[in-house]
Parts: sequence; C-alpha cells; structure tokens
Amino acid sequence: MNENGEPCPYHAHRPQTREGNQAWHLIGLCQGQLRLGGMGVVYGFEMTAVLAMARTLGYDERAMALLVPYGEAGLVRALNRRDEEK
Repeated sequence: MNENGEPCPYHAHRPQTREGNQAWHLIGLCQGQLRLGGMGVVYGFEMTAVLAMARTLGYDERAMALLVPYGEAGLVRALNRRDEEK
C-alpha cells in the first residue's frame, strides 16, 4: 500500500492466472529476443523465438500467443520512452 492506501501497481496488476504467470515468466526470459530498428528503436519480441521458448517450457502456446503481446506492448513503450528521455 502507498501513502494513500492504494495498492502498489505491481500488486494491482499482477497476473491472476497460471497462464498469466507463465506469460510474465516468458516475457522475463525472452527480453533478449527483441526486434530492433534503426537508432535502437524497439519494435517488439521475435515471436517465433518466444513461442519456441513457450513450447520448450511446456506452456500453452495459444495462451502465450494471446497474452505475451500485452506485456510486449508495455515493454516496448517503456523501453522506447526511456530511450527518448536520454
């Protein structure tokens, strides 16, 4: 809880399902599998590699194909915003 009695964003937005936790784990494992453009702009994950990792870990590939893009979008926004601020 913060000083206003609100839950911290990490707890408020944490995964609520097994598949959500798996997607979060997969996003963390695959941070090196990013597609980059000119000037270091991040476009997103190399999804072929991400889904191969999901398969290797025994995760439901269909669920990961649906969930990972949401985490990918947040990661891309954060990385590109960070680079713009430099």
